[in-house]
Amino acid sequence: MGYIYVAAQINPTSQISAALHDTRASWLVFQVFLPLISISAALVNLLLLVATVKYLGRSIILMFLAILVAFTPIWCPYVVEAALRRNLWDHVCDGFDANIFVDAVNYNSAGFTSAQFPSTMMSGGKWEIYQNVQGVYDFGPVGQTSKFTYDFRNATYTIHDSTDPEGSGHLTDDKSPLSFPEFGLRSDGTWIRSCSNPAVNLQNATGNIVLKTGLGAYTDCSKMEVCVMTSGDLNGILLALGRILIALEQASQCCTRTKWS
Repeated sequence: MGYIYVAAQINPTSQISAALHDTRASWLVFQVFLPLISISAALVNLLLLVATVKYLGRSIILMFLAILVAFTPIWCPYVVEAALRRNLWDHVCDGFDANIFVDAVNYNSAGFTSAQFPSTMMSGGKWEIYQNVQGVYDFGPVGQTSKFTYDFRNATYTIHDSTDPEGSGHLTDDKSPLSFPEFGLRSDGTWIRSCSNPAVNLQNATGNIVLKTGLGAYTDCSKMEVCVMTSGDLNGILLALGRILIALEQASQCCTRTKWS
C-alpha cells in the first residue's frame, strides 16, 4: 500500500495515479484504508519484534529499535514521498525546453489563475486565465488582450489574430484524452483527475512528448509545473497550456475547499 501511495504521488501521469484519482470517492477510500492497513501491519511487526527482543535479552536499545522499525509502515511512505518530491521538483522537466510554473485560484483566494513563463519562453512573461461570461474562458498576457478563447458552451476554441485554418477548433470533453487534431497534438487516457491536479503527456504527430504536466506542490494542490518543448507550433502548446490551467483551477476549487471550510 505504501508503494502504491508513493508511486501515485510522484508519477501523476501513471495508471496507478489515474486509478486512485478516478473519482473523489476512490481517493478518499484509499486515504482511509492506507493508515488502517499501515497501523495493522505496524502492530503485527511490533508484537513479533518485541517477542524477539525479549527472547534475545532485555535490552532498552534493542527495544527502542524494535519499536522504531515496527512502525515503519506508518511513517515511511510519507517520508519517502517528501524526499522524492524535493529531489524531483527541480528535475522533473529535465530534457524539455521550458519549465512553466502555474498557480490556480483556490477556494480561499481571489485573483486569476496564471502561468509564469521562464526567461527562455515568451520573454519570461505572465499569462492569466479569466472569465467574462459563464462557460467562456480567455487566456493571454497580463494587461493585454486575450490570445485564446475557450467556449465550453459550444465546445470550441478560438485563436485571436490568426488567419490560419488552425485559428479555431473543437474542445474535447473532460472524459476524453486531451487532443488538438488541428495541431497534430494528442494524448492517451483520461487526464482530468477528480479533485486533483490534471495529468497529461501531450504528443505531437511523430509521437514525441511536447508538453508534460509535472508535480504539484507538496503542500499546495493549486500549484504545479508544466514542461514544454518550444521547437514545434507554439500556438498549439499555448492552447493546450490554457486548457490545462482551466482544469487546474477547477480541481483547485475542490482540493483546497476542505482546508478552508
